[in-house]
Amino acid sequence: MLFLYAKLNPGQGYVQGMNEIIGPIYHTFACDTNKDYRKFAEADCFFCFTNLMAEIRDFFIRTLDETESGINYMMTKLCECLKKNDRDISERLERQELRPQYYSFRWLTLLLSQEFS
Repeated sequence: MLFLYAKLNPGQGYVQGMNEIIGPIYHTFACDTNKDYRKFAEADCFFCFTNLMAEIRDFFIRTLDETESGINYMMTKLCECLKKNDRDISERLERQELRPQYYSFRWLTLLLSQEFS
């Protein structure tokens, strides 16, 4: 599926981490309780992944990192949101010199898919 996605989207191609996003999507469809739906797990997964990537594709394009749709801007926005909504945690992270890149990059690019067991 990722090979096909990369071929259909040559401007973006495959980027490390896409497998971490598509895995849970595929698992959800492949484990459907209705076996008739399971037959279409790959097609449904590809459709969902393609639509999801249409929303977050700029996170994976290095030349857009510094733009308003790029990953650096989104990490800054997340940091601002944290300051606004949980000042205690925000201040603690600042005291420990934990820059947003250290914790939020994975959260945003992998959509928290690797943060919970």
